Amino acid sequence: MLDSLEWQGPVVWWNPVGGWRHAFTPDQRPHPGQERETLCERTVTLIEPSDVDWLMPTCDTCMTAAIRRRDDRTERDRHTHTGPWASPLFGHPPPAEPGGDTATDDYFPWSR
Repeated sequence: MLDSLEWQGPVVWWNPVGGWRHAFTPDQRPHPGQERETLCERTVTLIEPSDVDWLMPTCDTCMTAAIRRRDDRTERDRHTHTGPWASPLFGHPPPAEPGGDTATDDYFPWSR
């Protein structure tokens, strides 16, 4: 079960540039000077952000794409039985054993 709680890496990387905080694909960590495409499909050259730069507003298109990527990963983890959602604590009770009434008592022992 602990393996399923391991960090799978970022869904996206965020970096402020051009007056907005934009999201980038997780395949490569952002570094100043890189030319990258944002999730809103802008090509930008990354900067070394200051503390104030991180206060820029978040690009709505990038945020929507980041949420979609997170939801897609969660759904994929549920269907492939990986990630934290594979744990029985987050799933549905297993089906009843043949001849048994329900598996709920074994699944939720505190409900007896």
